[in-house]
Amino acid sequence: MPRPGQDHGHTPAMLSSKPRSSDGCWTCRLRRKKCDEERPACAACLSLEIECLYSDAKPEWMDGADLQRDRAEAVKKLIKRKAAWRRERRHLQGLESGLGELEMTDGLDGLHVSTAAAATAPRQPAASSSPPPNGHGHGHDHAQAPQPPPPPRPDSSQYAAPSPPSPGGPASSMSGFSPPCHLDSSQGTSPESTAAEATTHRHTVMFGNEHERDIALSMTYCDSVFPFLFPFYRPQMLLGGRSWLLIVLGSNRTLFHSALSLASYFFTSMLHGGENVCCRAVSHDEMYRQQNLTVKELMLDVNDINQNGVKGRLKEATRVLAAIMQVLCFEVAIGNTGGSSWALHLEGAITLLDQVFKLNAETLNNIVCWNSILRRLDEREGSHPQIFFPSAIGQQTVERPMTMMNSNQSCLSFFAAVLLYFDIVSSTALEAAPRLHCYHVGLLHGKRDILDMNPDLKEMLEANVSEHSGLDTPLLDLSQVMGAANWALTAVGDVAALDAWKKQQRASGSLSVTELVLRGAKIEWPLRQRIASLDSILCGGGGGECQSVVSQPHQPQRPLPIYVTARARVGDFERGPRTIGGVDGSLSTSWVTRIWAQAALSYLHVVVNGWQPASPALRESVGLTLTLLRTRLPSPDCLRTFAWPLAVTGCLASPEEEEPLRQLVRDVGPLDIFGSVKQAWTVMEGVWARRAEVENGEGGEWDIARCFGVGNQKVFLV
Repeated sequence: MPRPGQDHGHTPAMLSSKPRSSDGCWTCRLRRKKCDEERPACAACLSLEIECLYSDAKPEWMDGADLQRDRAEAVKKLIKRKAAWRRERRHLQGLESGLGELEMTDGLDGLHVSTAAAATAPRQPAASSSPPPNGHGHGHDHAQAPQPPPPPRPDSSQYAAPSPPSPGGPASSMSGFSPPCHLDSSQGTSPESTAAEATTHRHTVMFGNEHERDIALSMTYCDSVFPFLFPFYRPQMLLGGRSWLLIVLGSNRTLFHSALSLASYFFTSMLHGGENVCCRAVSHDEMYRQQNLTVKELMLDVNDINQNGVKGRLKEATRVLAAIMQVLCFEVAIGNTGGSSWALHLEGAITLLDQVFKLNAETLNNIVCWNSILRRLDEREGSHPQIFFPSAIGQQTVERPMTMMNSNQSCLSFFAAVLLYFDIVSSTALEAAPRLHCYHVGLLHGKRDILDMNPDLKEMLEANVSEHSGLDTPLLDLSQVMGAANWALTAVGDVAALDAWKKQQRASGSLSVTELVLRGAKIEWPLRQRIASLDSILCGGGGGECQSVVSQPHQPQRPLPIYVTARARVGDFERGPRTIGGVDGSLSTSWVTRIWAQAALSYLHVVVNGWQPASPALRESVGLTLTLLRTRLPSPDCLRTFAWPLAVTGCLASPEEEEPLRQLVRDVGPLDIFGSVKQAWTVMEGVWARRAEVENGEGGEWDIARCFGVGNQKVFLV
């Protein structure tokens, strides 16, 4: 598809060749290929994973001139990019198989629990007694215990740059560029002790002077890549800051290799110009090498979980959850979220966290006590300190007691919050309620909301919640990780659950419009009350909707360098407000919440009232969201964290609003290659190309979920 702002060049040749089929899809006609005319998507487009467009009216770009030529060139580039993604998925084939068959041996009833992923792509079932296959996929015998780690890497002087892996070929050997791992392999050691030592030492990464490149990439990840991916995550220095990340990288080989792979990718992407071809090639090879090591290590971790379960093994479960989430973050960062692999990885992570809650947490009335999990991760013997809420800690004075979480507690808290966010956003595309929806009340609501819904929980809350935390302070504050407040994100999840209920009722022929409206009102009114309260704060206590925002012109800003984005000054931790792109941190997250909340209202309107983009209420909501996106982003490159609101707004935009949306993407600059901005752009362009079909109701009823699948693949807009 054409990039926003692309110039249409002129060449003498015109694209006027006769298509192979006069009734085929417009994509095949554009490519001058034979079409089998299958609907809703032909075999050629499905195999290439590109948009298949059928419509009675000829698309605007099918003009036999410049627009058609540009469109053909864009489709050609998309096909090449999809081919590269398919090669990458083959490298991750073993990983997908292991996560798709994630099994827990310690069930609630003491029996073997198998929770196979709801696959969006066909997979071969595996017997529950067998460990997951290895990452090669060549039918080798499966090991019954985690395999010993590779020998220590040879001296750096013996290191030779690897050649790029062949498409679809087996993963490269684990020897070579990997952290050293010291394992005593003397003769006479029993297989059981060897396996135990292998499991222990595999998670001990020791940095040495000979691994300067590893250390450099690790620091690149900690200093630049991680803050770039999570610009709103700014933990306080007195609570350890991001030190847990460095500790986990030094003890988790899977996370270590994944981080180095991502750092190599970012390093490659930041190199421009023909003079950097060699450096880019070396970095690209290093990315593939580290990615292969990631897959192999993660397979061992998943194998360990499959064999031993997670009951009473919180540290091991935390390590595996962090590794799976890191793989997901890698896919999001490189923009590989238009296929089906992300759904398999997400399903594996959700299954694992669900088992952690069910088998390790104290519960009452189906409400999970998060602090009971954190206490079990506390390594101090005989000590069970009270764990304060992360958001409440920022309100404490120095005189008040303060507890610093250890690396395992911080790691689980962070990735659990990210997974809850991923689960909410993905549910809008998968047409299902969030899988972890039942945990929202206990984890994402404050004490006031919990007590209103469950008065019997007062005793448990008083025993497990800090007295310094406010009534509205949640256990996991998503605004500190993803920028948007819990109430805005849970509203999105509630609307997704309502959409799933609506479609289930319609399929069974028992949908009640009255019941649908009532359920929608239970979501809408609390959401509007929160928005009004937030507007009152943002707009100086005037109350009502913040109309002053609409009148402010767009002030384009220069994209911030990758090493500057979201980095807080040292003094900010102790003296004053923290900043994101020069904007006060607390004010910035308030505007982020405002954008998400307004997009959630638009989403709710479509679910309750159907596809009516011309309705005055929806036009007002979409227009306000667009204005907020244009005027209230902390910096243009932060748009990648707004992929979901951007896509919802774009799908419902009028023709006059298309160009401002294109300008938003243009303002991101070269950093638009990261995250889901491109996926959101693809969705918007796909819907705009079918505007006549959508407005006429051709091909069935349209909604947001269908828009998110316009390219024949459900997108992951996180």
